[in-house]
Amino acid sequence: MSRFAAKRDLLRDGFGHEWLILADEVGQVQLDVTQGTLTEGPVLLHFDVTGFRTFSAKLKTLARLDALHRLGRFPRALFPPETGTVKWARALQAYDGMCAGATHREIGAALFGEKRVREEWNGRSDYLHSQVRRLLIYARKMIDGGYTSLLR
Repeated sequence: MSRFAAKRDLLRDGFGHEWLILADEVGQVQLDVTQGTLTEGPVLLHFDVTGFRTFSAKLKTLARLDALHRLGRFPRALFPPETGTVKWARALQAYDGMCAGATHREIGAALFGEKRVREEWNGRSDYLHSQVRRLLIYARKMIDGGYTSLLR
Protein backbone atom coordinates (compact mmCIF):
# COMPACT_ATOMS: atom_id res chain seq x y z
CA MET A 1 0.00 0.00 0.00
CA SER A 2 2.98 2.33 0.26
CA ARG A 3 2.58 3.47 -3.36
CA PHE A 4 -1.02 4.56 -2.77
CA ALA A 5 -2.48 7.71 -1.25
CA ALA A 6 -0.68 10.86 -0.35
CA LYS A 7 -0.79 10.15 3.38
CA ARG A 8 -0.42 6.94 5.37
CA ASP A 9 -0.66 6.72 9.11
CA LEU A 10 -0.28 3.61 11.20
CA LEU A 11 -1.97 4.03 14.55
CA ARG A 12 -1.41 1.73 17.52
CA ASP A 13 -2.93 1.61 20.96
CA GLY A 14 -1.45 0.20 24.15
CA PHE A 15 -3.17 -3.15 23.62
CA GLY A 16 -1.50 -4.05 20.33
CA HIS A 17 -4.34 -3.01 18.01
CA GLU A 18 -3.39 -1.31 14.76
CA TRP A 19 -5.24 0.83 12.23
CA LEU A 20 -3.91 1.95 8.87
CA ILE A 21 -5.30 5.23 7.54
CA LEU A 22 -4.84 5.84 3.80
CA ALA A 23 -5.76 9.35 2.70
CA ASP A 24 -5.40 11.87 -0.08
CA GLU A 25 -7.00 15.24 -0.84
CA VAL A 26 -10.30 13.53 -1.75
CA GLY A 27 -10.91 11.09 1.09
CA GLN A 28 -9.61 8.36 3.33
CA VAL A 29 -10.16 4.76 4.37
CA GLN A 30 -9.30 3.07 7.62
CA LEU A 31 -8.11 -0.53 7.72
CA ASP A 32 -8.41 -2.32 11.05
CA VAL A 33 -5.65 -4.83 11.67
CA THR A 34 -7.30 -7.73 13.49
CA GLN A 35 -4.35 -10.11 13.54
CA GLY A 36 -0.60 -9.62 13.39
CA THR A 37 1.10 -6.33 12.57
CA LEU A 38 1.77 -4.23 9.50
CA THR A 39 5.32 -3.51 10.64
CA GLU A 40 6.61 -6.99 9.76
CA GLY A 41 6.21 -6.98 5.99
CA PRO A 42 3.44 -7.85 3.53
CA VAL A 43 0.03 -8.74 4.89
CA LEU A 44 -3.03 -10.58 3.64
CA LEU A 45 -6.17 -8.44 3.47
CA HIS A 46 -9.36 -10.02 4.75
CA PHE A 47 -12.72 -8.27 4.56
CA ASP A 48 -15.28 -9.05 7.28
CA VAL A 49 -18.98 -8.41 6.84
CA THR A 50 -20.88 -8.88 10.06
CA GLY A 51 -24.57 -8.01 9.95
CA PHE A 52 -26.61 -5.88 7.64
CA ARG A 53 -26.64 -2.73 9.77
CA THR A 54 -23.19 -1.67 8.53
CA PHE A 55 -23.22 -3.63 5.28
CA SER A 56 -23.59 -0.62 2.93
CA ALA A 57 -20.85 1.38 4.67
CA LYS A 58 -18.47 -1.57 4.49
CA LEU A 59 -19.17 -2.04 0.79
CA LYS A 60 -18.39 1.66 0.22
CA THR A 61 -15.07 1.21 2.02
CA LEU A 62 -14.27 -1.83 -0.10
CA ALA A 63 -15.12 0.08 -3.31
CA ARG A 64 -12.89 2.96 -2.20
CA LEU A 65 -10.02 0.62 -1.40
CA ASP A 66 -10.46 -1.10 -4.77
CA ALA A 67 -10.36 2.26 -6.57
CA LEU A 68 -7.24 3.25 -4.65
CA HIS A 69 -5.58 -0.02 -5.67
CA ARG A 70 -6.55 0.35 -9.35
CA LEU A 71 -6.01 4.10 -9.77
CA GLY A 72 -3.51 4.98 -7.06
CA ARG A 73 -5.93 7.66 -5.78
CA PHE A 74 -9.46 8.10 -4.48
CA PRO A 75 -12.04 9.20 -7.07
CA ARG A 76 -14.29 12.08 -5.98
CA ALA A 77 -17.38 10.13 -7.02
CA LEU A 78 -16.78 7.68 -4.16
CA PHE A 79 -16.75 10.50 -1.57
CA PRO A 80 -19.96 12.53 -1.97
CA PRO A 81 -20.17 15.60 0.25
CA GLU A 82 -21.84 15.17 3.64
CA THR A 83 -25.32 16.65 3.60
CA GLY A 84 -25.71 17.18 7.32
CA THR A 85 -22.63 19.24 8.11
CA VAL A 86 -24.44 22.58 8.41
CA LYS A 87 -26.96 21.05 10.83
CA TRP A 88 -24.20 19.40 12.88
CA ALA A 89 -22.25 22.64 13.16
CA ARG A 90 -25.33 24.69 14.08
CA ALA A 91 -26.43 22.14 16.68
CA LEU A 92 -23.01 22.20 18.34
CA GLN A 93 -22.89 25.98 18.24
CA ALA A 94 -26.38 26.15 19.78
CA TYR A 95 -25.37 23.71 22.50
CA ASP A 96 -22.17 25.64 23.25
CA GLY A 97 -24.26 28.79 23.55
CA MET A 98 -26.71 27.13 25.91
CA CYS A 99 -23.86 25.81 28.06
CA ALA A 100 -22.45 29.34 28.20
CA GLY A 101 -25.78 30.63 29.48
CA ALA A 102 -27.14 32.20 26.29
CA THR A 103 -30.88 32.55 25.84
CA HIS A 104 -32.63 30.94 22.90
CA ARG A 105 -32.91 34.37 21.28
CA GLU A 106 -29.16 34.99 21.70
CA ILE A 107 -28.44 31.59 20.20
CA GLY A 108 -30.76 32.42 17.31
CA ALA A 109 -28.91 35.69 16.71
CA ALA A 110 -25.57 33.86 16.66
CA LEU A 111 -26.87 31.27 14.22
CA PHE A 112 -29.12 33.28 11.93
CA GLY A 113 -28.00 36.88 12.42
CA GLU A 114 -29.13 39.65 14.74
CA LYS A 115 -31.11 41.44 12.02
CA ARG A 116 -33.16 38.38 11.10
CA VAL A 117 -33.90 37.59 14.75
CA ARG A 118 -34.89 41.19 15.43
CA GLU A 119 -37.31 41.10 12.48
CA GLU A 120 -38.73 37.59 12.88
CA TRP A 121 -38.37 36.38 16.48
CA ASN A 122 -41.65 37.80 17.78
CA GLY A 123 -43.47 37.67 14.44
CA ARG A 124 -46.52 35.62 13.47
CA SER A 125 -44.41 32.49 13.16
CA ASP A 126 -42.09 31.12 15.80
CA TYR A 127 -40.01 29.37 13.12
CA LEU A 128 -36.64 30.65 14.33
CA HIS A 129 -37.38 29.87 17.97
CA SER A 130 -38.54 26.37 16.98
CA GLN A 131 -35.39 25.94 14.90
CA VAL A 132 -33.22 26.76 17.93
CA ARG A 133 -35.19 24.33 20.11
CA ARG A 134 -34.89 21.55 17.51
CA LEU A 135 -31.14 22.14 17.16
CA LEU A 136 -30.70 21.91 20.94
CA ILE A 137 -32.70 18.67 21.05
CA TYR A 138 -30.61 17.28 18.19
CA ALA A 139 -27.37 18.34 19.90
CA ARG A 140 -28.39 16.61 23.14
CA LYS A 141 -29.29 13.45 21.19
CA MET A 142 -25.89 13.49 19.47
CA ILE A 143 -24.02 14.10 22.72
CA ASP A 144 -25.94 11.27 24.39
CA GLY A 145 -24.56 8.76 21.89
CA GLY A 146 -26.35 9.56 18.64
CA TYR A 147 -23.04 10.66 17.15
CA THR A 148 -22.20 6.98 16.65
CA SER A 149 -24.72 6.90 13.77
CA LEU A 150 -22.35 9.23 11.88
CA LEU A 151 -19.55 6.67 12.10
CA ARG A 152 -21.35 3.94 10.18
